[in-house]
Amino acid sequence: MRLNRRDFIGSAAGAALVTTMARAAETETLDAIARRRGLRFGTAASFDQLRRADSRALIARE
Repeated sequence: MRLNRRDFIGSAAGAALVTTMARAAETETLDAIARRRGLRFGTAASFDQLRRADSRALIARE
C-alpha cells in the first residue's frame, strides 16, 4: 500500500491532536476545564465507590 501526501498529512495531524489531548488530560483536571468554560463539574458516587481508596482519590483530584 502506498501512502499519498494527503493521507500522510491527515494521519500526522490526527496523531498530533491525540498526543496534545493526552498531555492536556494528564495536567488539567475536569474541574479546571469546566471552570475555564464557566461551568461546574460534579459527580455522583455510591457508598461502595467511596469505600475504595482509588475512587476517593479520583473524585478528590477531579
